[in-house]
Amino acid sequence: MLKYFKIRRAAQCLFLVVGLFVFTQAKAGLIIEISGDIDVSSIKDVQIEGNNLVVTYGANGKKVISLPRGAMDNLLLWVKQTCSGPFVISVDGALVPGASTYTSPCMPPGMADAMIHYDVYAHSFAQGDVPQDSMLHPLILKTGNMSQMPHAQYVWLMDARNQSPDALWYRNLTSRFPSKPGVIGEFTIKAVPAGSGFPVGIAVVSHRWFRPNLWYREVTAASEFDNLTFDLPYAPLKKDLETRFDEYRKNYKPFDELASIVEAYALLKKITQKKPELWNQLIRKRCPNGKGNCISAGDIRGKSGPASSWYDSWDAAIPWSEWSTGAVGETVETSQEADLALCHLWKSGGYFGDSDLDYTRTISWEEGIEAIADNDPDIKAKYLLYQFKNETESEEAREDLAGQFFALTRKNKDLMRLRIVGCRKMLDMEEAEWLIELVAEERDKIVRDFIAAVEALKIQQGKANGDFLPWEDLSQTVYSTGLLPFLQDRLGDDDYRRYTYDSKFARALAEVHYRRGMAFQRGEELAYQHAHFRYLGYLLNKIDDDEDETLPKTILDYQAQLAKHIGITGWNPDDFENAFDYDPFAENEGTADEIVGNAPTEEPWRNSPVIEGELTGADALFTNGGKSATLPRDGSPVGIRSKDGNFTLLLLDSRIFPADGKKSTNMVRAYGITYPDTNAMTPLRVEVKDKSGDWTPLNLPRSGASVGGVFNGQ
Repeated sequence: MLKYFKIRRAAQCLFLVVGLFVFTQAKAGLIIEISGDIDVSSIKDVQIEGNNLVVTYGANGKKVISLPRGAMDNLLLWVKQTCSGPFVISVDGALVPGASTYTSPCMPPGMADAMIHYDVYAHSFAQGDVPQDSMLHPLILKTGNMSQMPHAQYVWLMDARNQSPDALWYRNLTSRFPSKPGVIGEFTIKAVPAGSGFPVGIAVVSHRWFRPNLWYREVTAASEFDNLTFDLPYAPLKKDLETRFDEYRKNYKPFDELASIVEAYALLKKITQKKPELWNQLIRKRCPNGKGNCISAGDIRGKSGPASSWYDSWDAAIPWSEWSTGAVGETVETSQEADLALCHLWKSGGYFGDSDLDYTRTISWEEGIEAIADNDPDIKAKYLLYQFKNETESEEAREDLAGQFFALTRKNKDLMRLRIVGCRKMLDMEEAEWLIELVAEERDKIVRDFIAAVEALKIQQGKANGDFLPWEDLSQTVYSTGLLPFLQDRLGDDDYRRYTYDSKFARALAEVHYRRGMAFQRGEELAYQHAHFRYLGYLLNKIDDDEDETLPKTILDYQAQLAKHIGITGWNPDDFENAFDYDPFAENEGTADEIVGNAPTEEPWRNSPVIEGELTGADALFTNGGKSATLPRDGSPVGIRSKDGNFTLLLLDSRIFPADGKKSTNMVRAYGITYPDTNAMTPLRVEVKDKSGDWTPLNLPRSGASVGGVFNGQ
């Protein structure tokens, strides 16, 4: 079987690139699309009754669209905006260091905040996560078991007894990467013409974008074929979610809330255009003493956090890495095998580190890699970097290896990405002054070479936007290597480099975003183009106007053309003003007085609601008897039951632990944001009571970002 995969292996372990980060990072998270073909001629009347929008249509039709508490005024303000979609919600900080979460400037703050919650919820479902009330899951109800869920599909595809074409290709893909890739989702919800009766219907599309982790960098855009193959375990869930979304709405309230908001927005927006008298009547009733200025948008209640992930370790039963290691075999005979072997050697540390590879195989692999490296510059460069990592005795040898690496990667334009990452990896391993100086010089040469590559492509393609592939290749050079934060490292520079990019580099990067966004591409172009539009906005805040006075105008012009191209109106350069605040050295600067003076007056959890109770459950951090228990390390949730027994707070990330290591009792209290409609809670701080009676905080990863909610009746 392994020999079969060696023969079928068609691509190298590294450099699988088509489509800008296939927006695992630049792609959107949640997209809201409103069809222009919705016909509201049948609408007779629209009324607001509490949290409901009551619509009369046709001869005797009536529909009640129930919105979550606090959503109505947010919705009206959103409809009143003159700007248009597509409406995108995306965590852009994943790709551009310091970039904030992006939401449409059309949306009032309360609506934008709610959409971020709905985005997280939708994608946790699309990626196979299962809520606590798992038997309400439509796909599980339909099949009567978990067999069609992604984790079970993964096990079946990896089973050697499965000889289906899908399984063979999936295992072939597995053999080309050293570990299972990360996955980020994209969820599109569309308001579409319903055909008959009520004029608005809802359709959804889910996508997943995969990011294989390789030995020296992350592939931020796998090829189209690889994405299709990676997606095989998710295919049954994707089909069910898209074809039976009404069932998901019926069983899970956050889905219904999101769909209802989109339905109501699409209807009212079209009414403002085609039946303004109904809209004006609605606003007059909402604000009888004014002209609409009584509408005030606050928080939207009822939104929920992510569903619970039960299956974080899919490859526990059939380790992906073992299959991939076996695919190389005992000897290395081709460049593809050398590439994959280097992936595993780097990942395991070789025989100089804590290796999962036996000594004999490691020596055999290195002999094969050395032979291939004599005629393959790509393998040669990677092997030099691997040798630099393992050379711990001689500084002279390290200097020689670094010099060879940079000379080789500088000579070969195709090795630009490896050259950038090599700089960063070497600095991670060595802080000697000679290396810092060498890398600083190399960084400036990299910038010059990148600018030259952009200029050459502009000359080649002229004024036409041309093929997106070469522009995509240049964008990969920036975003799959961490080039932007690397350019802001000090390395003995003046401080300006931390706050601005070289104007010539910024102009070249703006050209890449503009050309890449405007180029024709098939499928999912909306998310790609929108990402390049907003990344130009981030770039505008990282340039020095004094260096090039015309550059801001150029970037704004590029943004305007992209916005027109994809139908975005009403945007403003100020929308991006505070969206980019990356400063990798901020925490090390300023006097103690300055730091205290700039600190918030109080922590956000101090005035938040609190639930106090006892930790419970077999997998709890502490037992009910007050005895200390070991924290589970297998991803099992731990829980808190309140004194009256009505609520259970689930801490879904088992990496939490007492901050000071004290022995604690089972008494726990949690501070957080609660939502009355659903009794949901987002914890901001969790404390346990130690035996001395003092409350000790638990460390929550990412300030509680990985912590679940409170569920009614558990």
